[in-house]
Amino acid sequence: MSIPTNATRTQWGANAIATNPDDNGDETNLADVLANLMHYADREGLNFDECLRMAYLHHADEVNEESN
Repeated sequence: MSIPTNATRTQWGANAIATNPDDNGDETNLADVLANLMHYADREGLNFDECLRMAYLHHADEVNEESN
């Protein structure tokens, strides 16, 4: 399997936001998706804060990889 580009990752994020049934603007829709993921993490016993910390690291690595 090939490594996705950041353009592909961006589209995945846009697809997730597009599933939000309300259209309250981009930032509010993003916040709603994040809140929904927090509910999911609660239900599954996952540490959302730790996942978000890892996401920051992944994002930084992916941006750095593509800029080199």
